[in-house]
Amino acid sequence: MKNINPPLDKARCLVDMSSSIVHAINVFWEGLDINKEKLTIDGDSLLMIYIYVTVKSKFQDIFAQIKFINEFSTPFVRTTKLGYCATTLEIAINHILMLNKEDLF
Repeated sequence: MKNINPPLDKARCLVDMSSSIVHAINVFWEGLDINKEKLTIDGDSLLMIYIYVTVKSKFQDIFAQIKFINEFSTPFVRTTKLGYCATTLEIAINHILMLNKEDLF
């Protein structure tokens, strides 16, 4: 995300990340005898996945990137999937910041 400059392009990168997560989950369930209609990713589950991906990414300035997206996007954009992904990542970051060292291990 560091090499992407416009805030909307940064937000689109988050949407791509979210789509990749959903795709990876769908691939995981392929070939298993499970009713696909009952498999859903709710907001809480997606948030936990965002937290995991954020911690594992070791992204140095992710909070600044999210701040940049939020500061330079419009209220309309914040009501779209772009805004949902940015807000979910911001919540994940805030959750990580509230953890202490023992919670991470």
